[in-house]
Amino acid sequence: MANNSSSVVVSQNKPDGCFLSVADFNPYDMNRPDSVHPTWTFLATINGLAAPPTIVVNALVIWTVIMDENLRSSAFNILLASLAVTDFLVGLLVEPLYCLFLGCLLNKCLSPECTFTVYILSSLACSGATMVSFTLASAERYLAIEHPNFYRKNITAKKVISTTAIIWVIFLACLISASALLNRTYPHLYKVPSAVAGSILGMIILYCSLKVQITAYRQSRTIALQKASVQQPNDEQEQEQRLKEYKRVFMMTILVIASVLFYTPYIIVSVIKATRGTDVTSNFQYVATPICATLIHLQSLINPIIMSLRLSYIRQGIKNKLASLV
Repeated sequence: MANNSSSVVVSQNKPDGCFLSVADFNPYDMNRPDSVHPTWTFLATINGLAAPPTIVVNALVIWTVIMDENLRSSAFNILLASLAVTDFLVGLLVEPLYCLFLGCLLNKCLSPECTFTVYILSSLACSGATMVSFTLASAERYLAIEHPNFYRKNITAKKVISTTAIIWVIFLACLISASALLNRTYPHLYKVPSAVAGSILGMIILYCSLKVQITAYRQSRTIALQKASVQQPNDEQEQEQRLKEYKRVFMMTILVIASVLFYTPYIIVSVIKATRGTDVTSNFQYVATPICATLIHLQSLINPIIMSLRLSYIRQGIKNKLASLV
């Protein structure tokens, strides 16, 4: 009889029809400490307040690139716009859904598990697309700096647009399908496909960024020394173009460093949960992951700010767009 009661409780705690189960974050756990509720309220407020500026700033970056023929003819700027698109969707979908999920936990409204499912789907899609955009942008910088002749002959804005769209669709389809299939048999491992994919893309990003950063730093110093000597006008123009490319490299490096800082807490928490399992405290279980998720969401607001601060043409384009609205 006791076994039957246990099965009923389990079935009630895991509603059918949802894409993902909340394996390590049970919204139906009535024994969770009330002390986590103020933290959830604070995190919901932070996500809610961050969503509107995230939408606006990324929309301005997209508008600046797309509406300027010179800017949208650059493969690098197209990749910046694609990154801004994924960050725009974080503000439009991910952060509001996360607020809804936390609100459901606090007020016991709707179905927290299915709300969590919708949030995870949107988060997986946006995070995956962001990682793809970061990887393509890092590879684009690698080719532009390390193989400039190949880059000038083969890399165009149209090719970058089509390549980005195709890789987005294939990558996200594989990622979400693998997570869904794994969740049906091993619910606790549904994060594994995204972790593996993120690790592979992360290594590519770090390798390209480190390699290009070293090259750009060395060549920038060489150009600075050459400027002191008498040069032909053509040489000066070529050097100015190279310096422009190096500034883009430094901006990408800052974006990568920011990503590492925002994702590191989540990685640490995931490792602790994987190694310690049920030994972690209730406060840690119900507070650490939401805080880490919020930090990742906030990166979508920081990215366009870094672009605007480090790239004068993006900053000026945004000013012009704002002026036209007044």
